[in-house]
Amino acid sequence: MADKAHEQAEVLGDVFLEAGLDVGTHLVRTKGGFIMQIYGSTGDNPIASVRVLDGDVSIDWALDPSEIFGVLHKARIPNVGQPAHGIITPETVVYSAAAWWRDSDPFTSVVALDKKRAEDLIEESMQEEADRAADSDDEGGRTVEDFLDDIRWSGVHAEKLGTLAPDDEFEKAADALIEDGYWRPELP
Repeated sequence: MADKAHEQAEVLGDVFLEAGLDVGTHLVRTKGGFIMQIYGSTGDNPIASVRVLDGDVSIDWALDPSEIFGVLHKARIPNVGQPAHGIITPETVVYSAAAWWRDSDPFTSVVALDKKRAEDLIEESMQEEADRAADSDDEGGRTVEDFLDDIRWSGVHAEKLGTLAPDDEFEKAADALIEDGYWRPELP
């Protein structure tokens, strides 16, 4: 498992170095696995931690992942986020949420690289939907809060990207996650 953590961290480290970011790594043994921490040039706080627990690999970002991927994207590194670089793969742990009107199908869903971002984005979508409904309320008797009360949401769930993005959607999802830090799957 240490080799798996080290290999994944080296891949990330190489991508950061290609983008002109000076990084270092540090391996920490934990109960049931390993954590490879990737540090920036100051060495104060880790940029990311690659966790390998029971054979599963996940990446925890200390910074907003969209900032990191934005830097990499602007550096025009070819294939950043493609499985060859190992940053975004079907095994990448992402966070998903969906919202729907009571007794209806979802009107929006979001997949993000971190839990807080997924929650913020779904709450923003719910607020926008309630605002639209209040603006178009012909009777005018209901407030935005009334409409918000009629919207339900799933909460935020950690899942592997491969379970959320079918093969024909994976590249689009990975690109969106790299560029924006989130992806909005198309709803049926």
